[in-house]
Amino acid sequence: MFHIISILLLAVSLSMDAFSIALILGTLSYSRIMIIKIGITVGIFHFFMPLIGDSIGEHILSIVPIKSTTIAGLIFLVLSIQMLISSIKDKDLKEIKYLNNYTSILIFALTVSIDSLSAGISFSVVSEHHILSALTFMITSTLFTISGLILGKRLKKQFGKYATIIGSILLLLLAIKYFI
Repeated sequence: MFHIISILLLAVSLSMDAFSIALILGTLSYSRIMIIKIGITVGIFHFFMPLIGDSIGEHILSIVPIKSTTIAGLIFLVLSIQMLISSIKDKDLKEIKYLNNYTSILIFALTVSIDSLSAGISFSVVSEHHILSALTFMITSTLFTISGLILGKRLKKQFGKYATIIGSILLLLLAIKYFI
C-alpha cells in the first residue's frame, strides 16, 4: 500500500511542472487537437523517461556535461521572451511558433519530463512494478498537461493579453529557478 501511495505522490509531483507550464502555454489558445497531441506526447515521455532512468541510472549523469536544469532553464527563457515580445507588440499569439509543430512538442515534452528520468533512478527503491509505475506517471502527466492547457485557454479568454504577459513573466521566473 505504501508503494502505491508513493508512486501516486511521485506521479503528481512530477506532473506539476507539466501542469504549470501547460497552464501558461494554454494562454496561446491551442486547438483541441493540439491540446490532445501535446498531452499525449508529454504522457509518452513520462512513461519512457523513468524507464530509461531506471535502466541506465547514474551512468547518464556522468556522460552529460551540462545539467538538465540548465537546458530546461534556457528553453523556458526563450519561450518567455517570445511570449512577452508577442504580447507587447500586440500580435496574434498564434504567430508564436512554439508548439506549432511536432519537433517543438517533442522538445517541450522532453523538457517537462526530464525530472522523470532522475525519478526512474530511484524506481527500485520505491516500487517493484516499474511498468505500472511508468503507466501511472504517463496517465497523470497527460491529464495534468491537458488540464493546464484548457485552463490556460480559459484564462486567456477572460483576461486577454494580460494573461499572456503574466504567463511570460512566470516562465521567466521558472527559467531563473532552473538556472539557480
